[in-house]
Amino acid sequence: MKKLLLLALLTALLAGLTHQDALAQHRKKKKKSSGKMDEYFDESGNVWARMWYGAQVGQIAFFNNQFAAAVSPMAAYKITDKLSAGLITKISYTYERVRGIPGVRNFQTLDLSAGPIVRYRIIPALFAHVEYEVTRFEHLPTDNFGNPLIIIEEDKIKTEHTTQPYAYVGLGYESQVGVWGYEISLVYNLLDRADSFRIPWDLRFGMNYNF
Repeated sequence: MKKLLLLALLTALLAGLTHQDALAQHRKKKKKSSGKMDEYFDESGNVWARMWYGAQVGQIAFFNNQFAAAVSPMAAYKITDKLSAGLITKISYTYERVRGIPGVRNFQTLDLSAGPIVRYRIIPALFAHVEYEVTRFEHLPTDNFGNPLIIIEEDKIKTEHTTQPYAYVGLGYESQVGVWGYEISLVYNLLDRADSFRIPWDLRFGMNYNF
C-alpha cells in the first residue's frame, strides 16, 4: 500500500509539473501562432521531428559462471520541450554454466517485456523516468513451497513462464553531444514481490537520439 501511495504521489507531482510546463508552452506558442496547429509540428510541418529514440543496457550481472544483461530499445514523442511519452521493449538474457548434471552444460533464459514510458526533463542534464511494463519470464519450475526444481528433459533443464507487471520510477543524468545523448539512470520497481525474479533496483546505461 505504501508503494502504491508513493507511485500515486509521484504521478501527481509529475502531472503538476507537466500541467505547468504545458501552460507555459501554450502561452509561448500562442503568441507565435498564425492560426495553425504549430505546437504539434516543427517549422517544416514534420511531426517526426518531435520523436526521439534510444536504447539502454541494464540488469548486468557477471559472477559465479553466470552472465545476465538486458537491452531496452525505446521511442517517444515530445509532447512539450520537457515532457515526452512513448514505448519501451526489453529483452533480458541469462546464461549460467552448469556442473554436476550429466548431459547438461548450461542453463539459459530469455525474458521479454514491453510497456509505456513517460519522461520529464527537470533541468537540461536531469530527467525523471516513469515506466510500466509487463514481462514474460522464463524460469525454473517450483514446488508447492516455492522452491526451484531441476527437471531434465531431452538433455535440457525444463523451464516455465510467468507474467509479472512492473512499475519503475527513477532519475537519470544525460550528457549531450549535438543530437546524441549519453545517459545513466537509476530506477526502482514499486511492484516488487517477495517471489520476484528481479531485484527492485536497476542501474541502466544508454544512448539516445534527439531527446
